[in-house]
Amino acid sequence: DKKFIFLFLNFLTSHPLIFCFITTPNLSLSKSTSLEHSCPDLYNYCMDVITTHLNADFDALASMAAAKKYYPDAVLVFPGSQEKNVRDFLAASQITLEFKKLKDINLEEISRLILVDVKNSDRIGKFSNILGKKGLVIHIFDHHPFTDTDAKGHKEVIDNIGATTT
Repeated sequence: DKKFIFLFLNFLTSHPLIFCFITTPNLSLSKSTSLEHSCPDLYNYCMDVITTHLNADFDALASMAAAKKYYPDAVLVFPGSQEKNVRDFLAASQITLEFKKLKDINLEEISRLILVDVKNSDRIGKFSNILGKKGLVIHIFDHHPFTDTDAKGHKEVIDNIGATTT
């Protein structure tokens, strides 16, 4: 029935790895086999990316680290530069977070974009180029006031408080 189809499609767009699994014929996974090893091309196409705003500050960095706890398979990518204090901290610290460079990411392979400490499309650099991409799921965690150029998320946690990590 139409209601079931609508709910099912809504579920699939909220769960891109399930969508990729269902829409890929002849993909079989045993309990001991991961999607990454069974079908690396498919796994790479279904990429979750956590990003933040240009000129990332410590709230942006902390928000990315917190989001990584909720999305452990997601890739951390800064959309551009970071504040000098953040760059110095990352260079001197022994934190275990692994960041990928934007130039090493194929934007078309992103299936879920997780925006932290930002929702304004003017502040996310090249990631704004894929906001209208069909099938892209967007999750937003932010604390900034609303603007006309804000991205719209499938999931939004927005609270006008002092910092996203508060």
